[in-house]
Order: sequence, then structure tokens, then C-alpha cells
Amino acid sequence: MPPLLHPLLFAGPGAALYPLLEARHGASKCTLPLLNRPLVAHALQALCTAGLREASLFVRAAEHESVKKALGAVQLVGSEGLVAVQTHDGAAARGGADVFSVELLPLGPHDKASGVAAVEGEMRETETPGTAELVRWYGSLGRIQADLLILPIDFLAPSSTILELISAHLNASAATEGAPSASVVLYERGAGEGLGKDREKEVDTLTLRRSLLAHSPRVKLSTNMLDAHVYILAPEPLLQLLQARHELTSLREHVLPLLARTSWQTGLLEKALGAEQADKAAPAETEEDMSAKWRDEAVSRSTVLLVDAKERLAAGAPASAGKKTETKLRIQALVLRLAKEASSESGAAAKEGTEFVARANTVPTFLECTRFLQRQQATPSSSFVLPYLPSSASTQASAQVSPDTHLAANVTLGERCAIKRSVIGAGCIIGRGARLTGCVLFDGVEIGENARLENTIVAARAKIGDRATLKDCDVAPDAIVAADASKKVEKILHEEEEGEEEGDGEQ
Repeated sequence: MPPLLHPLLFAGPGAALYPLLEARHGASKCTLPLLNRPLVAHALQALCTAGLREASLFVRAAEHESVKKALGAVQLVGSEGLVAVQTHDGAAARGGADVFSVELLPLGPHDKASGVAAVEGEMRETETPGTAELVRWYGSLGRIQADLLILPIDFLAPSSTILELISAHLNASAATEGAPSASVVLYERGAGEGLGKDREKEVDTLTLRRSLLAHSPRVKLSTNMLDAHVYILAPEPLLQLLQARHELTSLREHVLPLLARTSWQTGLLEKALGAEQADKAAPAETEEDMSAKWRDEAVSRSTVLLVDAKERLAAGAPASAGKKTETKLRIQALVLRLAKEASSESGAAAKEGTEFVARANTVPTFLECTRFLQRQQATPSSSFVLPYLPSSASTQASAQVSPDTHLAANVTLGERCAIKRSVIGAGCIIGRGARLTGCVLFDGVEIGENARLENTIVAARAKIGDRATLKDCDVAPDAIVAADASKKVEKILHEEEEGEEEGDGEQ
């Protein structure tokens, strides 16, 4: 029996996470550590909590091995115990109760070392193909047999969100109105400081079509909602649209707006597909049919409508049998709102809505997501289920580590160092007398003696010199901060990157 849903995960290049991610340093957005767990593992955990046990992941072919290694050390939390993650290149084996199967896909047939044959004309050769292009290519391979569950790897929401979306979609599919062509997730802005700021655009005017206002005369416009990029899409008409319109390259920017417009704009779907493809089986209208259609239209617009004509029109007269069908699609949205204090009947304060919704796709939101998960892990009744991570870190007796600090394996702590509200990656070395507050350290970072770091993110293998002081800084992979340096609100790059930027400025 084919599955009801086929999860598709997309891992972009992570350009907005600069300087934490740099391809030259072997960094992958999938393996970016969020609370010492690979970022993609949080998306897989959301699917696992919803009862799914398999997914396909689009990621650069050059990153497949690092993703395999990272996921090989991860276990998900299922309803009946821990679930192992198995990765496959190409068609994945079916998952089970204790196994989550992940199919690793390249970014299209032109991705180097993909090993997947290209289908002629299915995709243009670009450095980073769009999501719609990848779905078009995947569909051309005959691999889409169920509704698609589209999920970005950086989406962070309560673990029940995916299950709620699936339930809403399936319930709507069972309704008399027919299955929706798309179910989408929108979320309320405001989960953390700076959330979504870099995605905002200044808009002077807003154009509305009269047909939209006629369909929904009472329109409420709000700028407080963000697109989570989480969708359930029916294969049809999605694949038909992608085959007919190769200029559609992005699901978010092109496909979803088009599907939404077809839900209220009559005839748009047929126009988008092309008349010959939209209704090949429609019989040609005869001269008698056209005459009867004109007569019926004239009668229907008349101020005096005859009873027999009204009954004949309501029953569907044969005269209109040759008219082409104009399809309107159904689109529905699941809106996630942040929790607000509300008074219950007993007078006690209660919370309505979810605690936190965000995408860890920028440096500010990544830091905010990390801080929130730190607090949630200490909450027994948290609605967030985290991938399992064994605790194997040990601390020096003289080191001061706060309870809300998270240490990975093989961390070396110097004497009299103090760490508060921080996340320390595997293999990090913290020098004697160092002070860290609200920091995130990736794997292999070295902090010198008596260094002071506050609200700073330090990427993998970077080295901070003795007595250096950093506040609100982002440190790139392999970067070196000299001893006694003092920096505030800076992006600290690797020496090679600094040299390239200086060279670009001279041109």
C-alpha cells in the first residue's frame, strides 16, 4: 500500500547564516548544530513524532557523506522508544517502527557526483536550482505517488504541528467539497528579537483584483504572518503546472501564489495549463449548442425569468453540456499563533497558542532558537520533542557550569572557568579562567585563558586568544582571534575570506 504522504525536505545553501556556514570549510546547513544536534535532525524528529518513518532530503551531493555521518550518530524519539536513522543514496528502503529511512537526493541531475541521470529538458543547469525545479525533476523520475509534505530543515515548532497539518489536510480531503490542492502553515511573527527582519520588504502599494474582493468582500489584511514554507501539495495539478510552466522555479514565490489565485480567480487554472491540456476531452460546441447557450444566458439575465426556464437551467440543460469546465482549487491554511495569557474559568492564568515558532535560517533566529530549546529541555512538560543525545560530558571540580548550559562529549574545561546559559560543542577546549555567557560554540572550538565571551556564536574549529573579549560577535569557521583583542558586534572571518573581501574592494 503506497504511503498517504511523501515528505520532501530541502536544505538550501544557508547564505543568511553567514559567516557560520562556508562551503570552503566543509560546512553544511544540515549538520549545523542546534543545541548540539544536527539541524536536519530536528525536522526528522517532527516527522517521527507525527508517525512518519521515511523522507527524501534534497542536499548538495558533496554534502551527502557528512550528512550520513551526522545522522548516523542521531536517534529520534518515537512513541514506543528510540528510532535509528538510516540514510540511502537513491531510492530508500521503507522505514519501520524503530527505523527512520532517509533518501538523500542531489540538487538535481546537474549536481556533481549525483549519479542520477538527467531527463532531457527537465531542469536548467544552474548553481542552485529552485524548489519547484527539484520537484519537477523528481516527478519526471516517476517517484511521486502520494501527496507531498514539503518541509524546510530549519523549521522549529511544537512537535504536534506536523500532525495537526496532516490531520487538517486528511479531514478536508474526506469532506464533501473535495480534497484541497494545498494545505499550508502560517505563523505569527514575534518569536524572538529580530525574527524575520531580514525578510521584510518595504511595500508602498498593495494591488487587489476586483474578483478577489467580490469573492471575499470582507478582507482583513495583516502583515503579522510569515510563511513557514511547510506545505502539503496534491500531485495534481501540481505536476501538471510544473510541466506546463517551466518558468515556475520556486514553490514559495511562484507555485503557491498561483495555486492560491486559482482558488478564487475563475479560469486561471485552465489558462495556466493551456486550453488543450486543461480539457482535452471537452467536446467541441456545435452551432445548436452555442445558440442554446446564448439563449439561456439571455434568459438568466432577464428581469422576468420564466419558471420553466429557471427549472431547466437549475437542472442543467443539455444546451450547456459542451461548455468547458472552469476549475477552482481549494487551499487551506493552518495558522500558528504565539501563546497569550488568558483567564480560565477558575481564574488561573492559562496560555492560548504555541510557545515558539521560528525558522533557524538567519543568525539572529538561530541564536533565538538555541536559547529557546535550552529553556525547553529543562521543562518536563515541554511540547517540543528533541532528538536523543546521550550525555557523556564531564566537568572540572573547580569549573562553574550553570544548569542551563549544555555540554557535548569530550569537552575540556580549565580551572576556574565559568560558563552560563551556553551551548558547548564536542571537543571544545575552554581555557583556565575563561568566562562565557549566552554563547554557542560549535565542535572543536578553543577558548584561551581568561577570555571573555558574551552572546557570541563561534563556528567550528575557531580559536579565541588569551584574554580576548568578544560581545555580540559571529565568528566564522577556522577563524583566529588574536590574544588581547577586543571586539563588539562584529563578524569575524577567516584570514582567507578577509583577504578576498579586501581584494574585491580594490576592484
